[in-house]
Order: sequence, then C-alpha cells, then structure tokens
Amino acid sequence: MSIALPVRICVPATRALAHTDIASLDDLVTRNASDAAAIHGMGPQVLRILHEHAAAMGSTWSGDEGALAVDAYLANIGPAQRDALSSVRNTLRTALPHADECIKYATPAFALDGKASRATPPSRSIGATSP
Repeated sequence: MSIALPVRICVPATRALAHTDIASLDDLVTRNASDAAAIHGMGPQVLRILHEHAAAMGSTWSGDEGALAVDAYLANIGPAQRDALSSVRNTLRTALPHADECIKYATPAFALDGKASRATPPSRSIGATSP
C-alpha cells in the first residue's frame, strides 16, 4: 500500500509531481531531494512540507537536509541575489551531480569528498571560494 502525498501542498506542486510520475510518498522517497527541488513548481515551503510528511511517516528522503537548508537560505535573500545564486546552484548541480549541498560559514555550499566550495551574495556581486 502506498502512502499518499500530503493534501496541504499547492495545486501547481501537485501537478508538477504528477507530471514527473510522483503520485505517492513511496515514489517521492526514491528520488533525491535535490532532484525534486529542481522540478518547476516546487518551492521551499512545499519541500519543507514533503520533508515533514516523509519524516512523520517514518521515511527518509536522501540528500534533502542540505538542499532544504539552501532552499531556506535562498528564500530569505533578495530576488536579484536569489536569482544569481540559483543560477550558480543549478550550474553546480549539473557539473557536480554527486556533490552534497550544505550550508558552510552561513552560506550555501557544495561538498565533494569532504571539501566544500561556496558562493556568497554580497550586495552587488557574488563571491566564490573553494578549498
């Protein structure tokens, strides 16, 4: 028996999940949370609700803690900075599919083999550091 998705997620997110053949919690937890976050229509609030629902049902959703933390960070910065960092994030997700998203030194980062690289959003530009 499959566990239904929570009814409190918005209609666009429900449609987006259905479009990618995710109809239940069982379908969802087989995907990486970063992949789900990349689906058009999936915002930080929906991801948080899905994460909480999975935890309440005793399921784990691989790779989601770091991605959720980065989603929360992006939700709390200005739109220009969010757009710029989201672009960098998407590029790094493509280039480093096995890297883990995380927060290091209070900014979004990608960790690969235990070493993190991060991008910071100053007021007029994006700074990047690597190990």
